[in-house]
Amino acid sequence: MVRDIELTQNGQAISLQRDVEGEVIEIVDNIDWGAEPTKYSLDRDDLKVIPGSGGDPLIAIQNTPGAARIPLGLGGLVLRGSSPRDTAVFLDNVRVPLLYHFGGIRSFYQADLLKSVSVQASGYGSEFGRAQGGLVTVESDGHLEAKSWKVGGQISLTDSSIYAYGPLWNGGLSVGVRRSYIDLIVRPFVEDEVPLPIYRDGQIRWQKRGNQFSHVVNLFGSLDSNDSETFSFDNDFGRLLYRMTTRVRDYDIDATAHLGLDQVGINDKEEDRETLKHKSFVWGTRLAASRTYKNVKGQIGLDLEGRRFSYNFGDFEDEEPGAPIEAISAGTVWETNAAVYSRLAISLLNDSLTIEPGLRIDAFGLSEELTVDPRLSMRQDFSPSFAMKWAVGKYSQPPRPVDIANVGANPNIKSSHSIQSSFGVEFTQGSWLTLSAVAFASSLRNLPAYAISDDPTQNIGNPGRIVGQGAAFLELINDQFGYFGYLENVGSGRSRGLELFAKVDRETWFGWIAYTYSRSYRTDDPSQFPEERLYAFDQPHNLTAVASKKIGRWRLGTRIRWISGSPFTPVIGRVWDLEQARWISVDGDPFSDRLSSFISVDVRIDYSWKLKRGDLTLFLDLRNATNNANAEFKFYNNDFSREAEVNGIPIFPSFGLEFKPR
Repeated sequence: MVRDIELTQNGQAISLQRDVEGEVIEIVDNIDWGAEPTKYSLDRDDLKVIPGSGGDPLIAIQNTPGAARIPLGLGGLVLRGSSPRDTAVFLDNVRVPLLYHFGGIRSFYQADLLKSVSVQASGYGSEFGRAQGGLVTVESDGHLEAKSWKVGGQISLTDSSIYAYGPLWNGGLSVGVRRSYIDLIVRPFVEDEVPLPIYRDGQIRWQKRGNQFSHVVNLFGSLDSNDSETFSFDNDFGRLLYRMTTRVRDYDIDATAHLGLDQVGINDKEEDRETLKHKSFVWGTRLAASRTYKNVKGQIGLDLEGRRFSYNFGDFEDEEPGAPIEAISAGTVWETNAAVYSRLAISLLNDSLTIEPGLRIDAFGLSEELTVDPRLSMRQDFSPSFAMKWAVGKYSQPPRPVDIANVGANPNIKSSHSIQSSFGVEFTQGSWLTLSAVAFASSLRNLPAYAISDDPTQNIGNPGRIVGQGAAFLELINDQFGYFGYLENVGSGRSRGLELFAKVDRETWFGWIAYTYSRSYRTDDPSQFPEERLYAFDQPHNLTAVASKKIGRWRLGTRIRWISGSPFTPVIGRVWDLEQARWISVDGDPFSDRLSSFISVDVRIDYSWKLKRGDLTLFLDLRNATNNANAEFKFYNNDFSREAEVNGIPIFPSFGLEFKPR
């Protein structure tokens, strides 16, 4: 069996690695990167059994402190008041364009092929950049301990998956595929015009670990379609990566290269034509070299990425069905971004104080800018159990091709940035108890906001400021489509809050309580909307309690959530428009009212059988088990004389069967 062991004492990490081929043990004296702000690294198997997550660890991270709730359970991750597009997601050191399939039902990677998942809501180190929000890092599992081939999988109400892993070419190979069938089950009960999601994903990963080198090759992809009789929306991506880590003399080398394809499209089935298409060929490389000398650990790195982005936006008002579509916006954009970074970990005061200064310099190709992002974090250990952490830093985010290549877009849009700061305390008792409290603040500047151009042709498609529940959907979908309209870097924002977290992990049970107090604000084009408004995902109070206990063959779990309702813009009156012969609403202040609080109790029940080759588990996951009628949106009738609420998901049972090999 291959086993990696890491022992830590007074800031010194000693790694023991038994090689697959040669029974070699390598001992490395190293200083850990331990001064970063609180990182929520949760056990994969614990995350799988959290009620309401459908056995998906990447869905379950939405229960971590600082994560806002997304309406109707749709995809996206909002961390500490940042936009979903501001959070960077990395798998095996390569950035991926999305975390969840359309609708947020599943993540893009199978749970049992993952090794670790961690979330940093803000304040991460200089090795990552081009994002002004949070960071999610995911590592896939090489299953190098497997001496023979093993097969597992799951059948549930929404999808089925199968995976296998085993030895190959002196290394380990793992493969997996998954396909949903929500469309097949639900279609007979809804109108043909109602779109239903279809998602598929797959992975092929090979890893070899030798005396000095570790090699990883990973090919993975995701296919999404939201399909109806009249139209379909497709969102697909794929990545091929190679990662090599080695030690050359006193240096640890980590090198990654990748190629990829992203594609988004909308098809008009009634007229049998494609009305929008974005396609990107992407490539990149990351190279880092680290060395430890006495009480200092240093790292320098290079981060390159490129993209060929082609787009075609058609005329939706073409009057001849079946006629060739006339593109009103089409072309190709080339993007190249390059960065160099450095960071240090300096251990002082008998290793009780660690200071980590970092610097990242980015050259953004689209906006032709050079940004300089200094970052600093510190950790003070007062005892083996109690520590304080501080962090402050600048995080720059470049414009994307979709921001400058759509109808009426501003080709001169520049980058935006955030200044993030946090202070926290952390108490641990062995591996079974974790307590933490973190105060955070963020200031966002140069945000792209809708503006009025001097050239009236540039104002095509400019919706102005959306202040109803549509603003939440805009935040979720602009990562795929971009903003349609003329943008300028005149927006700003700010957020602040407090996170409390307590986790207990015992042999037969675990649980945690996460509470976040958070306020988040935005300011749009000050020439049109000078007042500050609430952010669409502002949720002052977010309380989540999770518990799961194993009793013999049974495992019982529950999740309780109480979250402030989403803000919305109320209608305070109406006027009759004689020219248009219709009622027009009189809106109140933007986001000046709020829906009622969201309250939900989820329950999960598992029953397992131990078989010769693995564990067979029958599970039932009850979402919103108390059937609360939680309001998600508010709408009005045509004359604005009556209002009604759209409720969220009622009680929803999900059940299935999972086999996990041993």
